[in-house]
Amino acid sequence: MMGFPRVLTTRFDYDYIRANFQPNEWRPAFQKLLDGEYIWQMIGELAAGDAGIADETHRVETSERDGIVSCYQFVYTVDLSCAMLRAGLTRDEVMKMLAG
Repeated sequence: MMGFPRVLTTRFDYDYIRANFQPNEWRPAFQKLLDGEYIWQMIGELAAGDAGIADETHRVETSERDGIVSCYQFVYTVDLSCAMLRAGLTRDEVMKMLAG
């Protein structure tokens, strides 16, 4: 293979780049794994008059369509289909690799 891989999908891919490239080349790929671990996931539409929960892990978004205002509750949670989990890596493993 010539150069840095364009696609990283498996644990083997991440182990390969750590073993064969300089840290300044592979660290951004590992940081991207951590950055994509959490997402804002919609729980559902709020009932009329319900303020919902708004804190560090919850938010309410409002949208207007055809004159109708709707409010939706979101929660900040782990994305079960994130690249890190699909590659078979854990947060602790990635953090240790970035620290080492």
